[in-house]
Amino acid sequence: MAKFTEKIKLLVVAGPTASGKTSVAIDIAKRFGGELINADSRQIYKYMDIGTNKGVIEPIDDQLRIEYQGYDIENSGVVAWGFDLVKPGQGYTLSDYKRFADKLITDINSDGKVPILVGGTGLYIDAVINNYTINTPPDLTTRSKYSEMPVEQLKTIAKKANPETYNKLNNSDVNNPRRLIRIIEGRKAPKREDSKFEVFFIYPKYDKDELYATINQRVDRLIDLGLQTEVQWLMENGYAETEQINGLGYKQMVEYMNGDISYTEMIEKLKQSHRNYAKRQAVWFEGDGRNYKLNYYVFNAEIDKICSDISNFLNGR
Repeated sequence: MAKFTEKIKLLVVAGPTASGKTSVAIDIAKRFGGELINADSRQIYKYMDIGTNKGVIEPIDDQLRIEYQGYDIENSGVVAWGFDLVKPGQGYTLSDYKRFADKLITDINSDGKVPILVGGTGLYIDAVINNYTINTPPDLTTRSKYSEMPVEQLKTIAKKANPETYNKLNNSDVNNPRRLIRIIEGRKAPKREDSKFEVFFIYPKYDKDELYATINQRVDRLIDLGLQTEVQWLMENGYAETEQINGLGYKQMVEYMNGDISYTEMIEKLKQSHRNYAKRQAVWFEGDGRNYKLNYYVFNAEIDKICSDISNFLNGR
């Protein structure tokens, strides 16, 4: 008789940027004895703190799992993993992240704590909860570039890259960024195996206009915190040509510092790029093709309801 192995219970807190994921995840971790695993493909890079909105993270001396460093996030006492894994310009693939997250989830669970995957990079989250088998790992740096593009631009590139496959797409797939990116890369969809985890997915209810206003305020705050100084340091220390400094959160500041756009244009373009990113994240999580159920909540306001539902999930009710 085959031996039955009980799946690890995994909490996932995901959604668009500036929707309050980190705050809710910290509260959940405090109530249930959890540890956070970061699922943000930009925050894995060292020296890129302000533009990626890492917030306050402090290394914890006695918190080491495998070769990775644990951090106290937002002075909360909650341990978080998955920050500052590599330097800008260093390769870090989807396969690398999945291996990292799988190991941490298993270790956290073995210690009797609750693993909580939190972030807005849908590809990272999909790979973990759908247990992707990645025979030829994609270059995540290149894929991240495509993931920041609007769907209409992806359509144009995909049609040029493989018109035969593109013309066979149905109405759903032709507006699915995952599917379009796979066509551009010339790759088949990653193979899904049976999930290693039993997942409870926590996702925000939000008003789009309010979210965009919050994003605009965040950009103003990042500039006040010293985004220009951070970009200057990166440019002076050998990272001026990396994909990351020319990506979300940095590109417009680089253009301003190079004299290509005005200060006012830089701020407006930076805000627009973050709003566009939030829209793409929403399409990823909420659109067709996902293989998981989203449980919707008003973040912070419904924290008691969230925790009640989590308790039922963890206790098998």
